[in-house]
Amino acid sequence: MGYRAELAAARKELAAKWDEKTLAYMAGYMDGEGCFQANSQDRYIYLSLSNTHKPTLEWIRDTFGGNLSKQKPRKELHYRPIYQWRIWALGAYPLCKALLPYLKEKKEQAEVLIQIQETLFKGGGLRDPLDRRKPHPSVLEEREILVKRLKELKHVSW
Repeated sequence: MGYRAELAAARKELAAKWDEKTLAYMAGYMDGEGCFQANSQDRYIYLSLSNTHKPTLEWIRDTFGGNLSKQKPRKELHYRPIYQWRIWALGAYPLCKALLPYLKEKKEQAEVLIQIQETLFKGGGLRDPLDRRKPHPSVLEEREILVKRLKELKHVSW
């Protein structure tokens, strides 16, 4: 079995753990503490959470996949270490779709992330005719518009 097949099988196994209560808990956590983002250069999507309670983020990593890292500590001694969980691209995509029915505050951000990821699937993955490694200019233009929309959603004044 190749790397991609192993990765797909691992994602499928993780998704089998996602019952309604688990998804509702994660959606609440993402609404309150989470971040829905698209990389500003190559526009891949990712979700992230930062918190000082490592066991919760370990559970999230074990349940939904992704990576957990410890952020550089602040110089002041009384601050606890901060941990960050992240999941990217093809791992973030099915999670966003699964969380949609449960999200409240950040539902639109998740919808935009899904649209950004789906631009990669358009037309069988349209490529730039001059450089096959890059997405087609029309795909890049659409992604730019979506990323701009995502930024607008993050800067809402109530």
